[in-house]
Amino acid sequence: MLDAAVRRLFGVAAPADEDGHDAGHPHHSWSSRTYRPPGLPPVRVLAAPSSEPEHRRAHTADTQRFWAGHVRLSPGDEVLCVTAPIYVPFQHCDALRTLALPYGCGVETVGVDPALPDVAVLPEPTLTPGRYLQEIRSAIRSTRALLA
Repeated sequence: MLDAAVRRLFGVAAPADEDGHDAGHPHHSWSSRTYRPPGLPPVRVLAAPSSEPEHRRAHTADTQRFWAGHVRLSPGDEVLCVTAPIYVPFQHCDALRTLALPYGCGVETVGVDPALPDVAVLPEPTLTPGRYLQEIRSAIRSTRALLA
């Protein structure tokens, strides 16, 4: 889904670079596609393997750590995380913990405005009270992990 969105938004038909490993199981496999839109920085779409593939799929921290190693993140690099507004607190704390602290990079996390016309057509789960409570819990857990 993310790959299709990048192609559509940046007007690119195919990746300039593609890499990955199909391990025959989604929790072990990974892929990376780099797009080079004219006049813009490269855009990478990455699917990371799980750090605990026998127990679960990759989560945000797995993806961030894998990406950082994949692109050889360095001190002073700037990272922009883009997500839905409801996920910003959780994902920002995870990015600070897994990217900013160990690599010395800058991190900014933004939520896409859900009122934008193109965003409105993307499938988004209904934001029920339970979903909000789940994300509040995730933000608290991520903040605790960052502080630890």
